[in-house]
Amino acid sequence: LLDLGCGSGVFTERFAAEGEYDAVIAVDDATRLCEAVARRTSHDGARGEGSIASRSGSRRPARSTVAVVLASLEDLPFQDSVFDAAHSSSGAHTWRRPARVVEEAARVLKPGGVLVATVAVLDDASRRAMAARGVDAAAYAEKRERCFLANGTSAMPFWDAEMARAAFAKATDLERCELESVDQTFAMVTCSKKSRRGSLVPAGRVIKRAGVAVSAREHRGSEKRNNAVQHMGRALESEAGGAR
Repeated sequence: LLDLGCGSGVFTERFAAEGEYDAVIAVDDATRLCEAVARRTSHDGARGEGSIASRSGSRRPARSTVAVVLASLEDLPFQDSVFDAAHSSSGAHTWRRPARVVEEAARVLKPGGVLVATVAVLDDASRRAMAARGVDAAAYAEKRERCFLANGTSAMPFWDAEMARAAFAKATDLERCELESVDQTFAMVTCSKKSRRGSLVPAGRVIKRAGVAVSAREHRGSEKRNNAVQHMGRALESEAGGAR
């Protein structure tokens, strides 16, 4: 399970405790948040020992292995099609370029994998107040983009649930993007990964991963390894040695 934009790790910890997945990979682009997640999930028992019975009667680990990865959400350091599911809790309204993040999430999902995201939206009163000033959904979307790109805004809700859903539905690799629930300020969106995908990262783009600038060609090359496995191995070694 990929916990995309994991924040302080509240959901990472819950997913790990449920033990439904062999591993929960928490990713965020803020160092302090990654450190917070590492602290939250490093208590005794963070790596499952033994097993418990699932509802189907099969045995599964008592807890999931947890790895915390500091990385850009727009350029995830994982191979294509490695995650069974992805989760994002109230993060999309903070993404500078939502389309890029969603495309990356789709890339690393296995065909048929599910993406579940909760998204912040404006409440009815705010939309009515803006409409009274002549601001509609299209004008708000343009303003939102300008604020993120020009002014460095770190958070701005989507206009409404449908606009939030559309941000996910635009991804070329996702299908069946639906609104599962909607309340005054949040919407839950679910999507599935299609069975086929194409190249999604521009060949000439330069990104920065783990403090090192690399080209998109190198990042997406055929020799690229699954860094999730590397991070998990290091995390377990540190845990065994008592290191941070």
